[in-house]
Amino acid sequence: MVLIKLSKAQWDEPGKPLRLQVIKGEYKLVSGAELWAGSDLDVSEDWLTFPEGLAIDIGEDGIKLKGEVYSQGTRLRVDASGQLIETE
Repeated sequence: MVLIKLSKAQWDEPGKPLRLQVIKGEYKLVSGAELWAGSDLDVSEDWLTFPEGLAIDIGEDGIKLKGEVYSQGTRLRVDASGQLIETE
């Protein structure tokens, strides 16, 4: 299982509104760059991939992702069609 955490970016850098933390497993960006558990960087949403089974925890202050607003503490999972599904 791959688990990432997304929250508002640490810095107010144009074009990188999200903070991506890899909590568990290996996560690949659109560019093909591989990130391992412990990786922590600010990214643009279009850098993210959404492979089936990916788990996403929403961090501090919540975020907007794929046009939807998610509050802090929400857990999402990517289903077989690439959709984000809220889980408990």
